[in-house]
Amino acid sequence: MRVWTKEHGFPVIRVSESRDASGKVTGVRLFRQRFLTSGVAKQEDVVSDTIYPLRFTIRHRQDVETVDMNTRELVLPPSGSLFKVNADHGSFFRTSYSHKLLTRPLEEASKGSLSLRDGIGLLSIQPVYKFHGPEPNEALRKLTSDVIDRKGEELGWTISKHNDENLDTIKTSMCSGADLAGYPSVVSTAKELFTERMAGDENAIPRSPRWATDSASLAP
Repeated sequence: MRVWTKEHGFPVIRVSESRDASGKVTGVRLFRQRFLTSGVAKQEDVVSDTIYPLRFTIRHRQDVETVDMNTRELVLPPSGSLFKVNADHGSFFRTSYSHKLLTRPLEEASKGSLSLRDGIGLLSIQPVYKFHGPEPNEALRKLTSDVIDRKGEELGWTISKHNDENLDTIKTSMCSGADLAGYPSVVSTAKELFTERMAGDENAIPRSPRWATDSASLAP
């Protein structure tokens, strides 16, 4: 067992249903791999991947469960309702759900039943799903709009040196999520700020959200 940072890529846990020979659901399977910019590491590459200890929480409808995962694969008892890995996104890995298991936390987030951290966290793992096809992507774009519509109007988009650091962090994450969802007003504002900065105004974009703004400005 070695430190995970010695390997290229970022840890990702794939979440799917485990079934017996008859097709009956017997549990929830957690399987760890590496996430690369070209996609999730191939199955045949898994044998050489590093194993490192992970401790995280799972949000159920009524409670939160702490899990220690020291193996590549872990099967937990089946959950008939909400099963949200990495509650409040306090751990450093990304999560890749099967389409069926992803639907549940997305529905709960749309209802406002998840915490703000969980909602923003679901947006932050979107890059994992660009390799999963159009259905998960469309569901995540809808979730992004639901979260951004409410919180964007409540918090506003202005970031200044006088703002609270935590507030700036949330706004930066929301800007990144809005970029991934193609949120029109944010993309338009990002393009304007980027143009001002390229024209020589280095203070047009505060340093904290600069990476998110630059990314949004490249949206078609």
